[in-house]
Amino acid sequence: AVNFQWTDDELKYVPNQYHNYPVVGGWYGSQDGSYEEFIASEPDIVIESIDEGGDGDLSTVKERQDKFGKIPVVAVNDTTNVEKIGESITFMGEVVGAQDKAKELNDFNNKYLDMVHDKSSKLSDSNKKTVYYAQGDDGLQTNPSHSTHGQLIDLVGGKNVADSVSQGNTTAGVQVSMEQVISWNPDKIITNDPEFYSHVYNDSNWGKINAVKNKEVYLSPQSPFKWFDRPVGANMIIGVPWTAKVLYPDDYKDINMKDATKEFYSNFYHIDLSDDDAKQILLDSGLKESNL
Repeated sequence: AVNFQWTDDELKYVPNQYHNYPVVGGWYGSQDGSYEEFIASEPDIVIESIDEGGDGDLSTVKERQDKFGKIPVVAVNDTTNVEKIGESITFMGEVVGAQDKAKELNDFNNKYLDMVHDKSSKLSDSNKKTVYYAQGDDGLQTNPSHSTHGQLIDLVGGKNVADSVSQGNTTAGVQVSMEQVISWNPDKIITNDPEFYSHVYNDSNWGKINAVKNKEVYLSPQSPFKWFDRPVGANMIIGVPWTAKVLYPDDYKDINMKDATKEFYSNFYHIDLSDDDAKQILLDSGLKESNL
């Protein structure tokens, strides 16, 4: 089964055997999962995540085990932090007897983590690009620095302009005003919202901002899962090199994003993209062809 209904665009990047699985919901956001339905499908094992900043904890795992009875419930640690997710991938490889595959996935992740750790550590504050993460169709919701939702900005050495609005909660989004974004005047804007991206260059208010003037607004690739955020998870692994290319294209000329995209989709999603497929995904995100 699957948690939610795939869109037509997402189905382009989902192996055929998963296209017609029944939708059974789950325990995230809408909290519409059904113990009875899950038990009736007779799973061999139940995996419950316990995430930093998320909804799951050990008491939830114990509750699940009580409800599932003899079906074993296994907790896997943090899958929300792209820098820590390798431990969870290794653990899952052991659980399902796929250690070699887990190593392959982690090798991909570590390759780009090592690269951005090295390069970002050498950035002086004066050389860091300022970045605004625009959420919502009006672009006026955001997340501050140290949020799981904006973690890729921090990871690659960007300076999140919304850091001052953290309000003590780094997981929840915050509402900001157009005037505030104009005053921040970021070098780059990253968004997950196609509606916002479709009109930002034609909006006179956003046109006052350097990122818009300089055509430096980027839309996270969307399918089958977003690269930058929502959900936070393994889908963000390919977002590491993408965000690095967005912020510092000259520093990451050694990354071939077409090859990285094809490798990620093959290894993680079991979908083989053509060169043209990968190129189009990247161009649609706002990356310039010379930076692929």
